[in-house]
Order: sequence, then structure tokens, then C-alpha cells
Amino acid sequence: MTGGMLRRAVWRACGRRPRAMRQRAWCGGSARGEEDRRLVWYALWRTPRGRRYLKWGLGVYSVLCAALWWLSAQVDTACKLLKEETAAEGGAQKAARPLPRLGGPLQDLTDHEGQPFDSTVDMAGKWWLVYFGFANCPTVCPAELRKITECLTDIERDAALPLVTPLFVTLDPERDTPGRLKDFLRPFHKRFVGLTGSQEVIEKAAKQFRVYFSVIDTEDQDLQPGERPEDYQLDHSCIIYLMSPEGMFCEFFSKETDSKVAAEKVRRHLDGTMAHIHSPDA
Repeated sequence: MTGGMLRRAVWRACGRRPRAMRQRAWCGGSARGEEDRRLVWYALWRTPRGRRYLKWGLGVYSVLCAALWWLSAQVDTACKLLKEETAAEGGAQKAARPLPRLGGPLQDLTDHEGQPFDSTVDMAGKWWLVYFGFANCPTVCPAELRKITECLTDIERDAALPLVTPLFVTLDPERDTPGRLKDFLRPFHKRFVGLTGSQEVIEKAAKQFRVYFSVIDTEDQDLQPGERPEDYQLDHSCIIYLMSPEGMFCEFFSKETDSKVAAEKVRRHLDGTMAHIHSPDA
């Protein structure tokens, strides 16, 4: 905008030629630009029409800001509703999706007290957690049993919830005798039940729960096919299974699952059972 155009705009805004313009001494360069800027502010603040224009401008600006804020709030609300609907649909689909066929009765086994064990009898009407491992495991199995212990300790703070029985099924029946299992489980939860049996029975149980296990190869020992090294280790999957009182698979927890997360998930299943028991239609 040239100086002449600026002066004419100021005159129109003021409704008259301001005294500052009539009295000023014209000069060039940056001083003249500074004088022009002063005239604009004079027209806005010192004249009735300028103040009116300024009020209108501020009013329009306020309305635009309010409209943008309202629009932003509506977009946030719509996003939250969409997220909730998506989560609800996902939960409904997950609930409707059938659980994988895992688990089965644990039969023809011997517990750590030397007594015969049959889950269809000993676990009837009870919730139970089952984990497959071996007593000579250096780190993973003790860590998972500690997780189960912490999980059950957390759950048992609520006396209204039913008790959950933890089971430890050995994958190494050759070395894990009932006495060995009893010593191995002593530091963990007091209700732990250690289970062993013949190699065929253990393999059948592991197959029912889709548990992988094998002897770790030892290259520095000269072994015949089928032989095991003297101090062998096992490679096996690390999964904790939650089974219902009817012996049905409900949930599993991997090695990465935290004990608090596991306790919360188990509690949901137990709460659902209690709600069903105490409902009027039950």
C-alpha cells in the first residue's frame, strides 16, 4: 500500500482529515513509513469510526474463535464416540469368537504327595491354573511359578472370590519324582499341586494343551539316538492356562504377561461366575 492510499484509508476511517495529518511535516524513507503506521493507529483508537471498526473486528474475531472451539469440541466428542463404538464392537466380536480347543482332563497322574490325581474328580467345581515345566529349569519355570503365586495372592485379598488351585505338570517325569516336586514347589504358593506320571501320560497331557517341549541338544557329548545327556535341559513353551470349574479353557498368559495383568484377567472370570451365581435368574 502506497502512502497516498494509506492516507485516503485513514481519512475514510476518521471521517475527516486528522489534525496529526494536517500538522505533520512530510519526510521520506523509514520515517515516513513510521508516520503512516502512527496514522493507522490514530484512526483506530482516536476516532469514533475507527473505534467502531475495531469493535466490529474484535467481535468477528471472537465469534470465529468461539466457532473454532465449538467445532474442535465436536470433533473430539465424535472421535471418542467412534473409539468407544469400535472398542465395543471389537469386544463383542471377541466375545462371540469361540475359544480355541485347548486343555482336557489330566488323568493317570500322581501328585507331589504320592496320591493319584484326576482333574475330573480333584478339580471338579474348582477354578485352576496349570503350567507345564520341569524342576531343573534354572530361571524360566521359577519365574513363572512366582508370577502365579503373586497373581493368586492378589486375588485372594478379595474373600468373596472363589479360590483358584495352581497345578504344576512336569515335562521331565524321569527326574521329577513326587518328592522332588514337593521340594521344588515349597517356596511358592501353598496350594500348588505338583503332578508327574509316565512319559506317555505326560506327552498326552502336553498335547491336549498344545505344549511344545524337547531335550536341548548337547553337542559335546557322544550320545546314542534316544539317549539323554546326564544333566540335560528342556526347551518348552511357557504358557499359563486358566481352566473353569467345568474343565473348560478360559484364558492363557504368556511369559510377557505381568502378574497384576494376569490377576485382573482372572478376577474378571471369577467376578462373572459370582455375578451368575447371585443373579435372580440363576
